[in-house]
Formats: sequence, C-alpha cells, structure tokens
Amino acid sequence: MAEARLVSWPRICAACFSAMRPRQWVKNLFVFAPLLFTPAALSLATVALGLTTFAAFCLAASALYVCNDILDREADRNHPAKASRPFAAGTLSLAIGWTLFAGLALGAGLLASALPGKAAWVIATYLAANLLYSLRLKQIAILDVITIAIGFVMRVVAGAMAVASLRAHGSSNASG
Repeated sequence: MAEARLVSWPRICAACFSAMRPRQWVKNLFVFAPLLFTPAALSLATVALGLTTFAAFCLAASALYVCNDILDREADRNHPAKASRPFAAGTLSLAIGWTLFAGLALGAGLLASALPGKAAWVIATYLAANLLYSLRLKQIAILDVITIAIGFVMRVVAGAMAVASLRAHGSSNASG
C-alpha cells in the first residue's frame, strides 16, 4: 500500500479538497428547485434554509466521494482517469481519508440537524443509501442507476421539506 507522499499542510489540504470533488457540488443545486417552482415561498428565511440544505448535501456528497474513493483505491489505480485521485495515487493516507470522511459526515449531520426534521431525515437517508451504494449496490445492475437517480430526487425532496416546514409554521414572511 502506498503511503501518503505529501508532507506539507497546504498540499495535504489541496489533496483533501480535491478528494471532496467540489466540481460535483453543482448537483446539489437541485435543493433549490422547490423555490423555483413556488415563487410565493421565496423569502430570506426560505433561501437561508435552501443554502443550509445545499451546504449539508455538499458535505454529505463529499463524505461519500471520499469513502467511495478509499474503498475503490486499488481498482482506481488501474483506471486511466481515476488513477490520479488522491487515494489511488497515494497522495492521501487512509488515516487522513477516514478522518476527512468522518468530519464531512459529521458536518453534514450538524447542518442537517439545523433543518426541519423531515429535511434532516432525507439527508440522513441520502447518506445511508449512498453508503450502501459504495459498499455493494454499485455492483448490482439497475440498483446502481436507481440509487444515483434517487439521490437527485432526495435533493429536491429535502429542499421541499425545508421550505414546506417553514411555510407550514407561517414564518416565511418573517424574514422576507
């Protein structure tokens, strides 16, 4: 097993950021779909909830990318496009990787806990389903695609739950 070859904190931080795959965060913009389709719900409070939901999904998705890349590091070393990923390339150690995974998952959980209950449960379910994907479902035809597709639906549902909860309590106009 290749040990981490980086020694400087800036390079380790850059590799961690790369492992988080921030370019994939655009997928999490789906949490704002409910606000696009219900302009009457638009307020500072609902936008704040949308931003919190977006951030929670970014952290959750990044945690899952890190976990998946750790688990797939051996196979990724033999893949031309994936061999340069931090764990496959040996740029990050497993200890750093699992610590990063735990921190990102914890951060996602903390942000989700600030959301209305149902939205938080959707994010928790997203994490659980995608952990199952990383561990086994990606190896089962059809279930791999279904899991990925459901992830997009969960983003929309979490956004809707956050907005609906606020509107149900009549506070959507309090900040906007």
